Amino acid sequence: MPSTGSKKWAGLEQVEVFDYSARQEQEINRLADTLEQYMDLDKTFACLGH
Repeated sequence: MPSTGSKKWAGLEQVEVFDYSARQEQEINRLADTLEQYMDLDKTFACLGH
């Protein structure tokens, strides 16, 4: 784990691991849920020829 010595002045006591891929997946799912909630996807896909 990276050293936090230079960050203690800012109040950082422990480094947290950030899983970018998992966060990206969560946000894509949130966007998809919002689209399903507010858009008529059947009509949208029909307009696109799908």
